[in-house]
Amino acid sequence: MPLLVLILFQVEIKTRLLPEYAHRRLTVGDPFEVSVTLTYPQAGKISEPVPDSLPPFAVTGLTGKIVQQKGAASCTYRIRLRAFAAGELKLPVFRFVYREGAAAAETLKSEPVPITIASVLPKDMKDINDVKKMIEFPNFLPFILLVFFIVLAVAVFFGLKLYRRLEKIRVAAAPAMPPWDEALQAIDLLDGLDLIAKGLINRYYYGLSEILKRYIERRYEFNAVEQTTTEIIYTMKYHKVPERDDFGKFFNRADMVKYAKFVPQPEELGAAAVQVRELVIKTKPEEKLAETK
Repeated sequence: MPLLVLILFQVEIKTRLLPEYAHRRLTVGDPFEVSVTLTYPQAGKISEPVPDSLPPFAVTGLTGKIVQQKGAASCTYRIRLRAFAAGELKLPVFRFVYREGAAAAETLKSEPVPITIASVLPKDMKDINDVKKMIEFPNFLPFILLVFFIVLAVAVFFGLKLYRRLEKIRVAAAPAMPPWDEALQAIDLLDGLDLIAKGLINRYYYGLSEILKRYIERRYEFNAVEQTTTEIIYTMKYHKVPERDDFGKFFNRADMVKYAKFVPQPEELGAAAVQVRELVIKTKPEEKLAETK
């Protein structure tokens, strides 16, 4: 499997299929892992990877590890995938937001690595099989299938429960990025997708709303992500949040775009991300503002 390297703004990105999968015959639905390694100056910061487009792939797992070196840092992400199409394919491109000090954030992306996925169908099969003969009663197949799906549902339920518990432990163990830094990086990444130029206005405002809700939830410690605009405004008034009127104006405008199919004027579209960014900056803690001056 070839190794692709991208160097941009002193950042090196390497994408490769892990060795244990490189010489295996991968078929449709088989799990496999790739690693994306970024080497960058120690003062820089790298966001988690976001795929440009997944189909026909699905991401089923993601782990990251940062190794600090002299004057540089190396961050390796192991991404677990499955392919649901056969043939000569290319792995999805993963985007990252890179920020170094006070410099403007840059959007980086990995190169698409080629991969071969084999079909699970027999080579000589050209059409669907003939209909099988009717099964004579007594037929235990429905009962067997019922038991199988019940067992499968129970296994999935407890599997998801265990996965979520392990994910919480992993997130709790990792150092959390300050909510204002997380929000600003997320805005940079959303802008990098160029959704306005693609005509995806509803998706663009939905993304800005979710970024702002998550920022409010982490900054003021109440469950804003699950609340409606009315509930958020009421809770912000209760907590006496500064700039709450400006928060409310943005959420009300975004709701019109998301639910009433309202399309803002071009100048308003261009200012939406700037408005969200200013709300985040204005509501950062005073001591953090003092440190940046």
